[in-house]
Amino acid sequence: MASLPRRLRRYPSPELKAFREEYAKRFNLESTPFAETSYDSIMMLAQVITKAKSTAPAALQKEFNNTKGFKGITGDLGFSPKDHITITADQITLVKYKASTKEWVELQD
Repeated sequence: MASLPRRLRRYPSPELKAFREEYAKRFNLESTPFAETSYDSIMMLAQVITKAKSTAPAALQKEFNNTKGFKGITGDLGFSPKDHITITADQITLVKYKASTKEWVELQD
């Protein structure tokens, strides 16, 4: 299982803190990395559609490829014609669930 980078778990940005608080109020649950990155994805898509003034796949692809430094709650995101990954391996912390202690444990290299 993957989670948000360690720095975001320990030192979340003010925007990420606000999202987590609002999420907890609205859904009576703690936010998850999946909710947080999904939020960023949808907000980036909304920006791309607005800038492209279209939802045509080719127009969206062109605008995504021009998206640099998108200010998401999980950090700055972007794409290029050759790079379609917004999160790199260095930004991911792998964890596993240790049933004997009922806790998530960070996997080391």
